[in-house]
Amino acid sequence: MRPQRALVLAAAALALLAGCGARLSKAQYEHEVRSVYENVRRAFRETKVGEARLPARIVAAQQALRSSARKLEDSKPPSRVEKPNHELAEGMRDYADELDELRRAAEAHDAKAVAAFNARLSQDEAIERIGEAAEKIRSEGYDLGPIASG
Repeated sequence: MRPQRALVLAAAALALLAGCGARLSKAQYEHEVRSVYENVRRAFRETKVGEARLPARIVAAQQALRSSARKLEDSKPPSRVEKPNHELAEGMRDYADELDELRRAAEAHDAKAVAAFNARLSQDEAIERIGEAAEKIRSEGYDLGPIASG
């Protein structure tokens, strides 16, 4: 390979690597959050199934939450929303972990335990953390769609 060509290829590779570390723009970040949250919403809509299929649908919802949290953590949000973005991802991960209790109850066909879990959702700390983080981001002027409507 000629030295000039090697130099051009090396410069192109460096430019690509430098671009990988750039922070998302406001519009890109809004799109990213909406996209990952839509995956979570879809997974939870699919939990409206019969008792026999519920445990598998809960596992799918947990996977969607964890995948979304990972995508948010791996993204480079605008610096103004870096901390609430991290809190949003942590809340999603924590809620995915909490769903183990619901999955076990569903696997055991324990309707009382399922109902008790669902009754506690309005005071759930992970859900509150998700809502608070989304509200912090929204208060910075970001439109995140359904995750931060209000």
